[in-house]
Amino acid sequence: MLHVVVKLAFLNATFIHPFNTSYPMFTVGVKQTEVQYTKRIDCDEVKVKIGNLQVFDNTDYPRTKTPYIYYTSDDPVVSNEILGVNILNEDVNSDMLSLEMFIFAHPGPQGSCQFQTNKDFDMTMKMKLSQVKFLYMQECTLRIVDYFMQRIMRLLSVNSKVEDEDGKEDYGEEGDGADDLMKRLDK
Repeated sequence: MLHVVVKLAFLNATFIHPFNTSYPMFTVGVKQTEVQYTKRIDCDEVKVKIGNLQVFDNTDYPRTKTPYIYYTSDDPVVSNEILGVNILNEDVNSDMLSLEMFIFAHPGPQGSCQFQTNKDFDMTMKMKLSQVKFLYMQECTLRIVDYFMQRIMRLLSVNSKVEDEDGKEDYGEEGDGADDLMKRLDK
């Protein structure tokens, strides 16, 4: 048997504009997350608990800042929440998402795993989702989807390279505004 537990108290990731490192586009924050994986001879068990997942738009929408000017550490970063746990929830300590999944390796006539309640299924899943608030602003949401598809997914492809607006490869430069951005985000 193999048992792995990963606990994460807090993780905050800020995604910056592809061509301006002083311009944050959005921030994703995860709090109180726990992932457990147990490998048994006859089944795999996965348990996931996410205390809170928040997505913030940092472009100051609807007065969207222009990405074509350099912002200094004196310029404030505005964060408008797009996704998060509904604070009005009665049980403030409840998790945003809890998931329990069993994957059975050898479905037999009676089910070889003690957790298998029906021999016709090779997987069971229980999911609990707390009240979630989602503020849909089309431009902000599409900006995040576009960023994910153009930047994150392209990095996962085999033959990928990031190019700037002129078609030149862009790997960023030392001292190109990232330090100022970090100072502004820390405020």
